[in-house]
Amino acid sequence: MSSYDAPTAVFRWPRWRYKAALLAVVVATVLASALTHARAQPLDTPAQQELTQQDLDAVARRIARAALLNLRGVAAPTQGDYHIAALVLDQAWKLTPANTSILRRTIEAWHAAGNAKQALSRTRSLLRLAPDDQTALLRVVSASVSNLQSVEDRLDAYDRLLAVDALPASVRSNLALDASLLAREQGDNTRFVDLLTRATQLDATNKQAAALAATYYLERNEDPRGRIEILANLLLADPLDASTHSRLAQELLAHGAYEAASRFLDRVDDLATSLDLQLKPDESERLWLAHRVATWGWKGHQAALDEINDEEQKQRDRITRARYQAEIQDMNPDDAAAEFTPNPAKELTRLVLASA
Repeated sequence: MSSYDAPTAVFRWPRWRYKAALLAVVVATVLASALTHARAQPLDTPAQQELTQQDLDAVARRIARAALLNLRGVAAPTQGDYHIAALVLDQAWKLTPANTSILRRTIEAWHAAGNAKQALSRTRSLLRLAPDDQTALLRVVSASVSNLQSVEDRLDAYDRLLAVDALPASVRSNLALDASLLAREQGDNTRFVDLLTRATQLDATNKQAAALAATYYLERNEDPRGRIEILANLLLADPLDASTHSRLAQELLAHGAYEAASRFLDRVDDLATSLDLQLKPDESERLWLAHRVATWGWKGHQAALDEINDEEQKQRDRITRARYQAEIQDMNPDDAAAEFTPNPAKELTRLVLASA
C-alpha cells in the first residue's frame, strides 16, 4: 500500500477504533503531564515519595473521568464502547490499586462489555480490598457454584453455603433464590418452594424472592388473609412500589375492607406524585374508580358523589381561569383550554351512586 492510500485505510476503521485511538491520546497526554510534574520533585524523603503516589492517584482519577465522559457521550453504547472504557479504567485502577471507586466502575464496564471472566477477576480484587462488599461476595460465591459440573453438585453446594451463618443473611437469601430457580428447572417443586421460602425468610427486603413467592402463592391461595399477608410481604420488600399498594387495595376492596383500601389508594396517589410516575390512561381510570368504590363502601354514596362533584368543579375552575387569562391577553381561549366535557365513565359512576 502506498503512502497515498494510507488515509483511506484509516478512514475505514470501525468507530470503536477511532475512540480507542482518541482515548489513548488522552491517557498518554495526562500521564506525560503527571510524570513530568512528578520527575520535577526530589524523592529524598518519604513525604516527597508520598506526594508522587498522590500524583498517580490524581492521574488515575483523570483517566477514569475521561473514560466515563467518553462513554456518556454515546447515545446508545455498544459492548465495544464498554470494552474500550473497561480497558482504560483498568489502566487507571492499576495506577491506584487501593481505589475501590475506580475498581467498581471497571467491574461495571467489564460486565456491560460482556466479559464475565475479567469482571469476575476484578470482583475478586474488590473483595480483597472490601471484604464487607456483599454484592462482590455474592458474585464470587455464585461464580464458584456455577463452575460445578452437575446440577446436583450445585444444589448441594448451595445447601452447604446456606448453612454457613458467617455469610450475611442477604447473601444467603440470594443464594437460596438461585437454588430455588435451579430446583424448579429440574422439576423439583417441593425443593423449589422450600428454598424460595428460605430466601424470603433470610431477607424480607429481597424483592426478587418476594415477587416470585407472591406470584407462586397468589396463584394457589384463595384465602383472603393469606393473600393479604403475601402482598404485605411484597410491600415490605419494596415500600415504594406503587403497583403493590394498588394490588393490596384491590384485594382489600374485594373483601369489603373499604377504609384500609382507601388508605392504600391514597398512598398510590402520593407515590405517583412524589416519584413522578406516568400512569397509563386505563390505569388512571381504574385507580379513580377504585377510589370512588372505597369511599362509597366506607363513608356512603353521598361522600363518593361529593368527591366527584368537587373534582369536577376544580377542573371547571382551572379551565375557566386558563380561558380568562387567554382572553385578557387577546389570545384565543380555545388555544389555552377546551370547554369542559364530562367523562362518560365518570358520569356513569355518578348515575350509579345517585341511584344507590
